[in-house]
Amino acid sequence: LTGTLEYEGELPETTTVMLMPRPVPRPDGTYSHWAESGRAVFAVDGRFEAQFLERGSYRVIAHVSLGAMGLAMGSVEVEVPEEGTLDVRIRLERRR
Repeated sequence: LTGTLEYEGELPETTTVMLMPRPVPRPDGTYSHWAESGRAVFAVDGRFEAQFLERGSYRVIAHVSLGAMGLAMGSVEVEVPEEGTLDVRIRLERRR
């Protein structure tokens, strides 16, 4: 999985990007309210790469602190194939 962060302002040199697998129901049909697994990678100059991901559905999340101006964040849902590559774009939007 490779990707690009898009933001109207200036991004820091490095940004953390989190990859959270879509929750899988427990045997009783309920879901956990907490992430049971996940991983993070760094985006350098707005580009990131996550290698060796298992096939499946993920939410890819990035956020940047803007100091007194709040936070810019964005996410995208992706389906990682068993083979091949996937390139995504995450649009970061300012939030307060």
